[in-house]
Amino acid sequence: MPRPAIAASLLCLACTTQAQPNEYDFNFVTINHPGNHSIERRADPNTILQFRLNPLLPDAGQVPVGGIAPTQAAMFCNWLHNGKQIDDASLTTGAYTIDNPNFGEPVISNFERLKGAKYWIPTLDEWMKAVYWDPDNPAEGGWWEFPNSSDRPPVAGPPGIGETNAGYLDTSFDWLDFRLNQYPDTQTPWGLLDATGSASEMTSTLPLADDRDVYAKGAPLGDDAFQGFRDRADVSLDILITNGSSNTGLRIASAVPSPGAAVPVALASVLTARRRR
Repeated sequence: MPRPAIAASLLCLACTTQAQPNEYDFNFVTINHPGNHSIERRADPNTILQFRLNPLLPDAGQVPVGGIAPTQAAMFCNWLHNGKQIDDASLTTGAYTIDNPNFGEPVISNFERLKGAKYWIPTLDEWMKAVYWDPDNPAEGGWWEFPNSSDRPPVAGPPGIGETNAGYLDTSFDWLDFRLNQYPDTQTPWGLLDATGSASEMTSTLPLADDRDVYAKGAPLGDDAFQGFRDRADVSLDILITNGSSNTGLRIASAVPSPGAAVPVALASVLTARRRR
């Protein structure tokens, strides 16, 4: 696994003249402190796609997203970038370039985000810093081992008792019974919630330059066998760009203009209904 050699400079993402994006009711948090120590512990085009909440699901905006492919996530970022316009052009460019040469399933030809992108899928380095790096942690260059700002795995259990629903299995609940933000005391050093549980989260980083997979991070709901393992800082999963994974969700990144030379990254989990497959 390639080491995140650019982690120390990942906050220098855009010039300070970049316009402030619309927050679209996402709960963004700002990831600041550029220059952190890098982690050393891991080697159809005629059809208009629409994004909307499930009207049949109560409080659908608080259900964690899952079962989407990275290409679909890139189209969602394009949709946000273009002001949620309902046309094909708003889905195929903006943050990423989406191709559909065979008039079949849309595909992303390159996971490099376009210059001036207002919203994007976090890179592995961006996700790692937002979840594990703490400017107030003097050990290991500021890196924690787990997404609860500690070096011990988060405790699986129901809300109010445990720290994550990853590893928590109960036959009395359905996947859609769970909502985001049910573990308010389990936070990353930057205040991000649900970095463990709910769904694994895709990144836009490919393991190899010519690969068709991307890295995903975090343990999903009910993943009892691997919960402590998948939540570790040095463990990543591979998911296929075209198909994705039923347990993989999305966290949106956006640039936050600042008066300094660096532009911090703001991350927010996507609030939408999980699509059954």
